[in-house]
Amino acid sequence: MIIHSILDPLEMMQRNDPPRIWQQVPGGFVEGVMGENGLSVTRLVSTDPAMYLDPRYQPGGICPARETP
Repeated sequence: MIIHSILDPLEMMQRNDPPRIWQQVPGGFVEGVMGENGLSVTRLVSTDPAMYLDPRYQPGGICPARETP
């Protein structure tokens, strides 16, 4: 693929995405970005099909932040 742009290629390839956090939940793992209200879910990894129907674990859902000891 060829990209025609006046921008420097290194500038176009830089990413300033917030760091992703993995959190274990009962039945699997969720990946997301930590926000003010908790973890905003971007991905669910589970072998339980029912978890994919739970609105807490759908992309954009808010999972409560797990407290660290």
